[in-house]
Amino acid sequence: MLSAPTSPTDKSTSDEKLNLGAPTDGTPDQMSWDDLGLLLRLSPGELIEATDDSTGQRWQGTVDVVAPKQGRLWMYTDLGERKLFDADMHTISQGPVQPS
Repeated sequence: MLSAPTSPTDKSTSDEKLNLGAPTDGTPDQMSWDDLGLLLRLSPGELIEATDDSTGQRWQGTVDVVAPKQGRLWMYTDLGERKLFDADMHTISQGPVQPS
């Protein structure tokens, strides 16, 4: 039996997907073991490609700094930009990168 929320903080409804394990400190909540393993294997200077999971936009470049615990890495793109990528929102592929 489902019940309506009883207070403003009670968000339990039948249509809602709750993510009770989501951290509130800015760390990723959906990073897979594969993502973590890749981030642990990457080192500065390695060729990588990052693809935005929602838009499909792609960047190629070299690893600058890796923060596996946070699920993030900094990359210098082929265009000379320094960009931050989050394993929750991007697919990271280890090089050599193939042209599209």
